[in-house]
Amino acid sequence: MRPLELSLKGLHSFREKQTVDFTDLTEEGIFGIFGPTGSGKSSILDAMTLALYGNVERAPNNTNGIINQAEDELYVSFTFQLGNGADHSVLKVERTYKRSGGHHVKTASARLHDLTGDPSVLADKASDVNKEVEKRLGLSIDDFTRAVVLPQGKFSDFLTLRGNDRRVMLQRIFQLEKYGDQLIKKVKAGLQDAEHGREKIESEQQGLGVDAAALKRAEQETAYWDEQLQSVLTTREVLEEQWNYGRQLREWEQEWKKSTQNIEELLVKKPSIDQQRRQLALSEKAEMLVPYADSVMDAAAEKQTWTAEEEKTRIRRDQARAQYENASGEMETFKEEKKQADERLRRRENEVDKAEELKQQMTEAEKEQESLLKQKTDIDKRLDTHQAEQEQIEKDLKRYEEAVCRFQSELDELDKTMEDAYLLMEAKDRKQHIMQLEHQYETARLEKEEENKRELSLSGTLKEKNNQAVHAGNQLQERTRQLLYWYNKCSDERQWLERTIHRLGKWSESCRIEADHIQKQAAAAGLASQLTAGEACPVCGSVHHPDPEQEGNPDKDLQPLLEQKNNFDDWIQCLKTMEMECRNRQRVLEQLSEQTTGMVLTPVHHRDTVQRPDADWFLPDIEHNEDWEQHLQKKITEWEREEDTIDYIQRDMDNKKKQIQQLAVEQRELYHQWNSSRSSLKKKLEQAHALKKQIEEKKKEWQKTYPRFDFETVEEKQRRRMQQDEQKQMLQKRVEDGTSHVQSQQQKLTEKRNDIHAVTVEQKETDTKLEQVSSTIRQHKQQLFEWLQDETVQNARDELEREKKAWLDQEEQLSGRLEEAGTEKEKAENAHSIALHALQEAQKREKSSTEKWNEQSTRYEELPDEPSRVKEYVLSGDQKRDMEISIKNHDQSLDYWRKAKEELEPKIAGQTISDEAWQRLDHARTSAMELVDDTRERRAAAHETRKTMEQKKERYEALEKERRDWEQQAEKYRRLDQVFRGKGFIDFLAEEQLEQVTRTASEWLRQLTRGRYTVELDDQGGFIIRDETNAGLTRPVSSLSGGETFLTSLALALALSSSIQLKGRYPLEFFFLDEGFGTLDQELLDTVMTALEKLQMNNLAVGIISHVPDIQERLLHKLIVKEAEPGGKGSSIEKI
Repeated sequence: MRPLELSLKGLHSFREKQTVDFTDLTEEGIFGIFGPTGSGKSSILDAMTLALYGNVERAPNNTNGIINQAEDELYVSFTFQLGNGADHSVLKVERTYKRSGGHHVKTASARLHDLTGDPSVLADKASDVNKEVEKRLGLSIDDFTRAVVLPQGKFSDFLTLRGNDRRVMLQRIFQLEKYGDQLIKKVKAGLQDAEHGREKIESEQQGLGVDAAALKRAEQETAYWDEQLQSVLTTREVLEEQWNYGRQLREWEQEWKKSTQNIEELLVKKPSIDQQRRQLALSEKAEMLVPYADSVMDAAAEKQTWTAEEEKTRIRRDQARAQYENASGEMETFKEEKKQADERLRRRENEVDKAEELKQQMTEAEKEQESLLKQKTDIDKRLDTHQAEQEQIEKDLKRYEEAVCRFQSELDELDKTMEDAYLLMEAKDRKQHIMQLEHQYETARLEKEEENKRELSLSGTLKEKNNQAVHAGNQLQERTRQLLYWYNKCSDERQWLERTIHRLGKWSESCRIEADHIQKQAAAAGLASQLTAGEACPVCGSVHHPDPEQEGNPDKDLQPLLEQKNNFDDWIQCLKTMEMECRNRQRVLEQLSEQTTGMVLTPVHHRDTVQRPDADWFLPDIEHNEDWEQHLQKKITEWEREEDTIDYIQRDMDNKKKQIQQLAVEQRELYHQWNSSRSSLKKKLEQAHALKKQIEEKKKEWQKTYPRFDFETVEEKQRRRMQQDEQKQMLQKRVEDGTSHVQSQQQKLTEKRNDIHAVTVEQKETDTKLEQVSSTIRQHKQQLFEWLQDETVQNARDELEREKKAWLDQEEQLSGRLEEAGTEKEKAENAHSIALHALQEAQKREKSSTEKWNEQSTRYEELPDEPSRVKEYVLSGDQKRDMEISIKNHDQSLDYWRKAKEELEPKIAGQTISDEAWQRLDHARTSAMELVDDTRERRAAAHETRKTMEQKKERYEALEKERRDWEQQAEKYRRLDQVFRGKGFIDFLAEEQLEQVTRTASEWLRQLTRGRYTVELDDQGGFIIRDETNAGLTRPVSSLSGGETFLTSLALALALSSSIQLKGRYPLEFFFLDEGFGTLDQELLDTVMTALEKLQMNNLAVGIISHVPDIQERLLHKLIVKEAEPGGKGSSIEKI
């Protein structure tokens, strides 16, 4: 991880946006951050942790009081690179905070950008950004401040951490979770998935309910319905043939009746058609005379028109001649008047031109006057401003002098009250650590309570699901008992139907035998009636016929018998359909019962397995002497009602089975969740107990170390101490700034007095110029009044132009009138000549057309003599066309229907079929078709059931193979769970990593102390120091001095930084130090800096925040942080 750029604004003492470019800073491997106390050096590290984790370690509640007091918004952004070469990524995290009252802030926005290729947003919520940053770095905020950015009070944390806390930290830093907690989670998750997969398959196998007996019954059912379908198809074909013949006969009868009716209607319309024929003939004759009549009437009209036109044009000619003479006289008078007006207008135009030139000169003078007035006003304002500023400068000078004296007095008084700051800072930091532990404890306690509630909730839900399963099972058992009832009832009804069909068959056979007997008697009687004495009998050959059979009325006795037999046959067919449906219902009930096997105690196999209830469905046999048809019709109605009830039971049982299967799956899932919750609750109880114990120990240690301070008020004391530091710096700054302001104000006062003198001279020169221009303007105005009076130049010129235009318009108007009068005179004379000639021609045509009309009209005596009445007898084109079509349609229709009637009479040949017979035949055909459709549906259902059962069998076998695979996989996970149970494996890896870090740290410490000290691990996993110059004796880290603690912590930080691989892939290429160098003597300081300067060879950059002047002089690359100005500009950063 390598930093690229950091920006901050509004954080602590920084107001304006400041940006740090780390690219140049990290070139030499080491750089420094320097500046006065309180200038904001540590705020640079705060900006880095705030950008990455939304957290400032030293701030109360991590964010309180971090925003500048003069700002309402805080902004930070941090750009960094992970990895090098092709396998690298550039990320940028941005956060914005806004003040929410007092010292509190709230997040306004947070974004994490990927800038590697095309920019993209990886996260845009604060929580998501935190998770994504921790995920990509593999470091928590605590790990980051212990191993990467080491702020004040955090440098020695890794050295003093307890063994368990250190192992947890190493587990995160070195990504050991995948070998510890994550590995165990994966094993448990894999085991849970394997068991869940096996149980899911077992549930699906149980839901399939497939066995060999059920499959065999499905095959038998399929064969049965195939046979039934063939039978009903044969019956339907016979009825279809009879129905088609009956339909054809009825159509012929209807067409014959329609032909007869149409012929009668056409004969009624025949007189009207004959009248139309006569009108057409008369119209043809009238059309022959129409041209002659039109010619006579047109000639008369034309003569009348031209007579009127000749009189009209003669009057127009006389008027046009008079108007032309008047216009000529007016034109001569106007020309004389216009000549006098032109001379007067030329004199006036010369005066207006001179006035316009003078007006332009006056306008230029007025502009100059206006400019001078503005200049005078500006000079007056500047003079007033300079005088006011001089007065203000004198007041400010006096105020600054008084303020400098007051600030110096306050500074002297504050120096007497300041206390030790380092001890307060240390006490506060250790208390912060205890508060973090208390926060962790409170979080663990709340998680424990939530987990306890979850465990209770899951337990209650599991109990509820058990009760639901029992209730659903009881309901399914009740439906099964109802199923037994309907199964037995269906069996009895089927037996009753078989008996009834047999009985109706006997009755039908009896009717057939009796009808045959009557037909034979009728045939014998007909033969006897044809016997003649002495002639041989065609049957026995005898020529004697002593007792011939008397002919009776066989149709009277035969017809009722045949109708009764047909009725019996219809009912037999209907009952057979019912018997087939009953058999299918019985099979459905039996299959439904078999599917509930295992879910209820008593599956249905056959009626003998169940005790028969009361015979409330007893079905007596029908008798010939009762109203048996009404009884059968009632039974059919009852059967249809029962079908709805059985369908409802079937649907309800299907729903109950699905509900029981779903409840079984939910029970298993809830049990797994409840068991997992119990284990998690146990772990959280242990974690909370350990945290509580650790808090108590830390508080006792704190009270012992800092007896002078109160645990509850140490922050307030430290805050007051920091406020005193800030106040002192502020007062010093104010004294310096005040002295500078006093000198500045004195210089300003001298400059302002010089400005006032210069403006006064400029004011007098401007007044003189203004008086000269005003005099010139007054002279020009007097001359213009003499020429124009109160009128403007433009108005005078406009009036002149209007008068010129008026004379021109009048001249043009008179010329136009004269030209129009001449044109009108010529047109009127031409029009009168044309009208006179046309009138003479019209008189000639009228005479000729009258002679031709008289000659033609004598040939058609049935038409009138007047030309104007001939058109009354002429029909229009539509009338003629309608009459011709009507006549043609009448004749064609009459021929068509007569021919159709003649063709139908031999086809009918006296045959007929009544409406009642047709309805019976149609009903029988419809019933047969419905029976075919129903049988096909049942056959398709049987085939589908068989196919489904075969598919279920194949599915069951495939599931069995998957179940065995899941079981083998679960067994492997159980073995892994036993092997990796506990934290032994992860502790082993953490110890190995810690030993590696310790060996590297010993090399660094030996180099930093010139071979005196090395660091080792004790039996408990804690750090100890070996003094090589004192016979190799070991010392606990608590016995180290401040300088020794700094060197040891630095060695560990260097070793840890060189060992860290972020997410196991990216090396850590930098870390920051924010304290400790002030505890080193000059010799040790030189040794430490030499070692740090060599880090460039290891591709590791180190940033140092310090006050030590020797370090600032020694480093080539550095940042200088300038402190904020009181009430003005905030802290700023300068790169050197």
